[in-house]
Amino acid sequence: MIRLLLFIFLFYISGQTAEDYFQDRILFCLNDSQDTLNISYKDNIAHTNNEYLNHLLSEFGIVHLSRWLKINNYDLADEEINLRNIYRAIFNTDQSYEDLVDIISKFRALDIIVDAQLEEKYHLASQTNPYYSNDTYYNDQWIINKIMITPCIDDTYKDCRVR
Repeated sequence: MIRLLLFIFLFYISGQTAEDYFQDRILFCLNDSQDTLNISYKDNIAHTNNEYLNHLLSEFGIVHLSRWLKINNYDLADEEINLRNIYRAIFNTDQSYEDLVDIISKFRALDIIVDAQLEEKYHLASQTNPYYSNDTYYNDQWIINKIMITPCIDDTYKDCRVR
């Protein structure tokens, strides 16, 4: 009975995870002593200036490797995590949750890596009812009609593009 409950729980968790995380990528963070990665591509597989990392990149078929944040002039750090040291690794195919956990543990085992994790999907909350502002001057704001945001708000944020 316990095995059945455990199986159901794991099945539920893995189903939830597929919706909350990308199945074709992970994020990892290099420690501060590690040099910036020089990324190149050979036979559609990413390569770097670190041979241990290259072994994992080829083992798991990582076809794209890039910095997670594209801006260059930042120096934000939280204890041992520095945002400029976070990289995104994208696989050639989707992976199961169990495979992603295994891959992450192998990345974490490298001395040059502080942490590795799944990359979350961010979902915008959608409203179920039309938006009615509590701002008594809402209709008097000229910019609302100028940027044509009202149709966007009235359509409960679905396929909303500011024009």
